Amino acid sequence: MKKLSKNEAEVHEKFLFCGEKAKKWIHECELLLPRVEELRIWEKLGFSSLYEYAAKIVRMSQMKVDRSLWMFDKLKDKPELAKVAKEKGLNSVRPAVSIATVETDKFWAEKARTMGVNSLEVYVREYKKKFELEEEKSLNLFEVTDGENVEELFHMEKLEGGVGDMSTLKSNSADFYKKMAVFMDLDEEVVEELQKLKGQGDWNSLMKQLLSIWRARVEKKRQEIKKTIPEKAKSRYVPAKIRQNIFAATNGTCCFPRCTRKSEVLHHTDRFALSKKHDPEKIMPLCKAHHDLAHMGLIQNEDMPSKHWRVSKEPEKFNIKNVIDERVQEFKY
Repeated sequence: MKKLSKNEAEVHEKFLFCGEKAKKWIHECELLLPRVEELRIWEKLGFSSLYEYAAKIVRMSQMKVDRSLWMFDKLKDKPELAKVAKEKGLNSVRPAVSIATVETDKFWAEKARTMGVNSLEVYVREYKKKFELEEEKSLNLFEVTDGENVEELFHMEKLEGGVGDMSTLKSNSADFYKKMAVFMDLDEEVVEELQKLKGQGDWNSLMKQLLSIWRARVEKKRQEIKKTIPEKAKSRYVPAKIRQNIFAATNGTCCFPRCTRKSEVLHHTDRFALSKKHDPEKIMPLCKAHHDLAHMGLIQNEDMPSKHWRVSKEPEKFNIKNVIDERVQEFKY
């Protein structure tokens, strides 16, 4: 990235300013749509439809008009979420609209008010998985046993050994079954080698062996690194050798269960502000959205291996880590 001259920086700042103003006014137009439709203003002005009116007046697409009206219809009996929509714009509550009910209006309004759209989207998805799973478990509809092995295969996608792109062909529950059918796009040579390794055994046993070897390799390197870590770190920056080892553990993928997003942030589960140490056993690679949720206190079992992590409805009270996170958020914003 090149440094801008004074004149270039001024033009850029003006462009940003106008862009923010444009967003603000388009939000205002979205909020006025139901009233425009109710009064049929478009008809009185000679337009053939609300779509034509919105397109010619403010260049709003038919899709955006439909989505806005649909969301307003959903928000009629949810006053708290509607308030957030007026404060932050309709898009800010979009992920919560499909899950919120009259009873949970206040709960989702609080989440929409404090989260960005991406974080809220991820939280809604994880929330659905967690509580749908709990409901199914209570009904004894299925048994979850050894799903983490399948999940780790997704993290190994580009690791040495030739495992290529994989997509789930069959998954009939909110969580992993003991057995899953997967598709692997592999080179012919790799397929032949794997078949030789499998021999007269089965694919599941072979994959478990490969995972065991892979885990051992990552763990060996991690233990070597731990021996060189000072008791107290000089700065918040995580040393390169530790970063590389942590990202390698999931092959650059977020470690939250079933998340396939790229890991962008190294998260200290013990909070660096408390430990002042970069312990690779307590640093996890997360995507930005799951990192945001972690610092809002909305991830359970954070002190356990990441395969046990789940979202929670509220932060745990009297947890010192949550107190630290709240202070950091106050400082940032």
